Amino acid sequence: MNLSVGYLLPENKVSEITKKISGYFENDIWDTDDVAFIDFRKSEWGKTHRKMNFSVFPSQLKNEIKFFILTRIQKGDLQLYSAVHNYAKVF
Repeated sequence: MNLSVGYLLPENKVSEITKKISGYFENDIWDTDDVAFIDFRKSEWGKTHRKMNFSVFPSQLKNEIKFFILTRIQKGDLQLYSAVHNYAKVF
């Protein structure tokens, strides 16, 4: 992958990202009400922003951002609510 800084990811990292960003997570818009997020929802939210829209990013960068967010949510380093309300609102 060639980002704006001209950095190429090693092929094994590209493969890791591709494997992780599959199925539902290939979509450019993630709706946190989807069953794919059920294990990561810690509580019910009010009627606020619930979607993450990655369509504004170039495809190579988009997958890296999806990987970054999804990996941290799965590890518990980032709460789903924080991902939506702190990260997704800015993009």
